[in-house]
Amino acid sequence: MQSSRTVLWGILLALGGSLVLSVNDMAVKALSGTYPLHEVVLARSIIGMGVVLALLALARARGLRSGVTTRRPGLHALRVLCVLLSNITYFLGLAALPLADGVATFFVAPLLLTALSVPLLGEKVGPRRWVAVGAGLLGVLVMMRPGAGVIQPAAILVLLSALAYALMHILTRRMAPTEGALAMSFWTQVGFIAVSCAMGLTVGGGQYGQSDNASLAFLLRAWHWPAPGDWPFFLATGLAVSTGGHHDRAGLPALRGGAGGALRVCGDPHGGALGRADLRHLAGRRRLDGDCAHRRGGSLYALARDAPGPRRGGRARGRSDGGSAVTVQAVVFDIGNVLIEWNPERFYDATLGEERRRAMFEAVPILAMNERVDLGAVWADEVAALAARHPDWAEPISHWHHRWIEMASPEIPGSVRLLRALRGRGVPVFALSNFGRETFAHALAHYPFLGEFDRAFVSGHLALAKPDAAIYEAVERDSGVAPGSLLFADDRPENIEAARARGWRTHLFTGPEGFAERLVAEGLLTLEDAA
Repeated sequence: MQSSRTVLWGILLALGGSLVLSVNDMAVKALSGTYPLHEVVLARSIIGMGVVLALLALARARGLRSGVTTRRPGLHALRVLCVLLSNITYFLGLAALPLADGVATFFVAPLLLTALSVPLLGEKVGPRRWVAVGAGLLGVLVMMRPGAGVIQPAAILVLLSALAYALMHILTRRMAPTEGALAMSFWTQVGFIAVSCAMGLTVGGGQYGQSDNASLAFLLRAWHWPAPGDWPFFLATGLAVSTGGHHDRAGLPALRGGAGGALRVCGDPHGGALGRADLRHLAGRRRLDGDCAHRRGGSLYALARDAPGPRRGGRARGRSDGGSAVTVQAVVFDIGNVLIEWNPERFYDATLGEERRRAMFEAVPILAMNERVDLGAVWADEVAALAARHPDWAEPISHWHHRWIEMASPEIPGSVRLLRALRGRGVPVFALSNFGRETFAHALAHYPFLGEFDRAFVSGHLALAKPDAAIYEAVERDSGVAPGSLLFADDRPENIEAARARGWRTHLFTGPEGFAERLVAEGLLTLEDAA
């Protein structure tokens, strides 16, 4: 079960993305009478790519491991194809429809998302929600007026766009545990730029652009340099699609198909209001009746909650004995004493002797210094400052920097094998560890397997440390994985208890053998994999 704060964060991101994307619709509609679709999309995507690259640079400057590499290129390609199909058919339809009508018709997408979440994501949709879906679909049919025998081709294009859009969000949910929002944004912009350039080179001369059909004219008219007065519209669409799309992708993985679908309905008033206020598209009575039914269906859908079963509390959901009806979607590893041994006492016993080590640890707050490093303080500066305050122990204190890797060694081979076995099975693997920014980079240079995680949540990068509940919430929010679908292994009971309190599944790590048994019990590995 997802925490309320995680869901709220997802709702706010998705709602913000929906509002900003409505600005994109308005801007493209304003340009559709003058420029070809591929020119608008190319300009938009170049601006959007600039925004995505700036966000990537900002993330890396903050020490976050955001990148565009992927373990799932096939799913990225399929997702980009869905995005391309959705955009092309949507804007071709929008060129021939009033914006308010086009947006209202498009918002059959959340209803399709609801229906598709059952076979494709294995989610449950109860009878009340199905009734709400039916009411929404009825509203769309009223707006399209099928009884009069005049189903508009442009409206059918918008419906195809809605189907592709729903499939795109299904793929986003599937990819969220291993693929970040920035990576998905980057590859989407790459796809748009490639297709727009190809279309510009083949039909950009306008040789096929003479058509009375508004949609075909928008697709095939000649490319030409934008007028100065149109640049604000190009800029608006580029900024809107990059920032709005990124927030949408970041928010929706935190929501199940039901909640995500309901939120898509909230974009309808945005688009409809922009269409009527800014472009003065007046809606007929039939369209208003259908729109009303559609929105009521969406509202019913958002409100219809099937009666939940009896709740068992965080400890039952997070028990460590295996066996649960909920599927594990990601395995979360601590690092110290799970993947590599962390034992500074052993190092100092060997260099100073146990008696002097005890005296040093009593006189010098070296562990408190390490906690500050774990929260993001500069490693070398903290060690130097502590040595200056305790000159009698200056040399052994300096070992915390110069010989630190000897304290963080050796690796635990059995755990590394389990990490790689999970990856080989396609199971997303995350790291959640109290580590300084520089100490993690130092460890990564010595232990390359630390770079094999799909996502690494490092306390020094987040300025949060276990067992603070906020760091567990950050994992839920960023990955979009529900707490009950996260399996967390840590060697410290207080960290395990904090994860259990949020509904995570947990395993108190005492050795790779016991963890291997747990992974087999969860159905994540076979006995052969775990050997």
